[in-house]
Amino acid sequence: MNITILEWNAEIVKSLIPNIIVLTIYIMTGIFGNGLVLFVYALQIKNLSDERYFIPILAVFDMIASVYLGSFKIYEGLNQVTFSNNIVCKIATFFVGITTFVPISILLIIAIQRYLKVCQQLRSTISLSLKRVSLCLANLCSFIFALPIPFVFDTNSFYSSDYGLIGMHCGGVKDGKTIVRIVYSVALGTFAVGVTSTLIILYSRIAYTIFYQLKVNGPKGKHHQNDEDLKGKTNSSEKNAAFLGGDLQLVVPDKHQKLSTVMDSSDNFDAKQDAKTSTGNICKQSGSLRRQKTNLRITHNITIMFLVITSIFLLCYISKVTVLIIEGINKDFWGEMSTAKRSGVLFVSDMFIINNIVNPFIYAFMDTKFRNESKKFLKRVFKFCLC
Repeated sequence: MNITILEWNAEIVKSLIPNIIVLTIYIMTGIFGNGLVLFVYALQIKNLSDERYFIPILAVFDMIASVYLGSFKIYEGLNQVTFSNNIVCKIATFFVGITTFVPISILLIIAIQRYLKVCQQLRSTISLSLKRVSLCLANLCSFIFALPIPFVFDTNSFYSSDYGLIGMHCGGVKDGKTIVRIVYSVALGTFAVGVTSTLIILYSRIAYTIFYQLKVNGPKGKHHQNDEDLKGKTNSSEKNAAFLGGDLQLVVPDKHQKLSTVMDSSDNFDAKQDAKTSTGNICKQSGSLRRQKTNLRITHNITIMFLVITSIFLLCYISKVTVLIIEGINKDFWGEMSTAKRSGVLFVSDMFIINNIVNPFIYAFMDTKFRNESKKFLKRVFKFCLC
């Protein structure tokens, strides 16, 4: 069958129309979801707590990643066998690395923060300067790991036995630069294994600690018993105060008993004041304990939310890493692939972008405060559009 390169590419593009539609949905969803997070935190939740500091920052990089990665994958899909511009390939893959590594680094910072807060019971919040330094380090490390990408990615030719044509594809360098490719592959593999292992270890410790704290603070836990004791003491003090208050209403029968009655009333008044003071202290202790339990519950909920986000991130990248490994082992991976299989392989490979668009839905499902503030913001926008 005699066809040209352009006809071959047009045939592949036709089969990739569903993939391009899905990538477009990824881009639009990433813009809407992450944009909603940014607007809600900018207009509704203005004062960022220590628990939610990294959420809008992660949303910014997720939006950038979803737009850039989705756009690049669409461009790559439209040039499956005609990607011959070497400079575009190198620059584009470099920014793919940047937009991929930064959210991963932020997730690692969040995991460390969660570990310090939950497992080490860090009472004081992490300072703003330390948070900014950690973000700068995340961007710097991402830049360093992405810097070698232009040296190990290039436009590669591959032969199609079905059409007898040679196509061009942007991917890892196959010929030459063996040492650079091996060193970078080892470094990247070490980074991937290190980050994955660290996330798993940290969140395993966090999950265990949360389970233990929930067990202690449950219906039969120590804190519940403390609450009951405080309630009992409060009720007892209130009863004593009421009893003493009743004694103050004594009727003076004659003048000889007047002085004694006044002295007894004075003693009872002092006792009543002591009872009120005792009751106030107990109420303060009870209120403080309730605030601690409320803060602990918020910390647990936010931590579990980030655990779900990190788990989805790991699942999304399994498919991408698998395709990269197969591509690295089989040099003729893309050349031997039929048009029908190409669509399925690219769909699975591009699923890692889901990691950058799913977080707002997790916030809406697991973060009650964000969900309520989002409803208020959307109502305001809807009313504004109607006016």
